[in-house]
Amino acid sequence: MRTTPMRQGLAGTIAKGCVVDASVVIKWFADDPLSRAALALRNVPLHAPDVLAADCAEILWRKELLNEMSEAEVDEASELLQQAQIGLHPTRALTDQILGFARSLKHPTRDCAYLATAWLLEIPLVTADERLAAFVRAGSAEQTNLPQVLPLRIFQA
Repeated sequence: MRTTPMRQGLAGTIAKGCVVDASVVIKWFADDPLSRAALALRNVPLHAPDVLAADCAEILWRKELLNEMSEAEVDEASELLQQAQIGLHPTRALTDQILGFARSLKHPTRDCAYLATAWLLEIPLVTADERLAAFVRAGSAEQTNLPQVLPLRIFQA
């Protein structure tokens, strides 16, 4: 596939790495239209807050309950998640920043942990959560210290 100028620009944006949330990581294990885009991100340094594993476990558990994945598939995904090359960062020291983002965006603290990690590392957050991306876009006019948030869909081939 030829690399377009836009694709080159996107690659440059995340060359230093990016923070990924559970909505991206879970696509590594589930059949989803954005799975290829999520898998392609594994070619750059990935980071996340230490809540990532719990968030992914929650999603996997729901997928098993809804019969979207078998118990064996969920167990395999759990094992692969534990081996994933993702730098995990403690949220304890980011509590003030998490609360600040939650207050200004009026958005749940769990998502704001990913924002705070991206803010700390000065790299973008990539998410498949369009609602989160929209909240940050809307809030960035009022709060200039928000990190860049890129929707996963823009990395589709």
